[in-house]
Amino acid sequence: MAIEAIRIGAEGDKVIIAIKGRPALEIPWQHADQLWRAIRQKTIHAREHAQAAIIVADQATLLAAGVPVGLTGNPVLQREARKEAAHLLRPGFLNTKRTVEGIPSAAVVAQPTITVRPPRQGGSDAPG
Repeated sequence: MAIEAIRIGAEGDKVIIAIKGRPALEIPWQHADQLWRAIRQKTIHAREHAQAAIIVADQATLLAAGVPVGLTGNPVLQREARKEAAHLLRPGFLNTKRTVEGIPSAAVVAQPTITVRPPRQGGSDAPG
């Protein structure tokens, strides 16, 4: 069924859900609010299931980088992310998928230079 076939409206203190132009459900606003919360929760679970591989990869990258941010509360996905993070942290392991585009993973992005100069003689920087 296409989403366009579903219409949601309100009449007084009732919420009306119509499917293909025919009223299918008429409930008080309080029940509609509970229904909305339940649908939202199931939507989050369904999206997490559909995007599990992406969530695990992103969470593993954050864990390997030492960033203490959780992307999911699902213990199964968290366990998989910990396994992948451990794999990413193996010595000598190079995962080219995780590199910044255009910068090889072994490249040095910035290297500071320290220049030592002899102190000034008789200038304002001279001690006392």
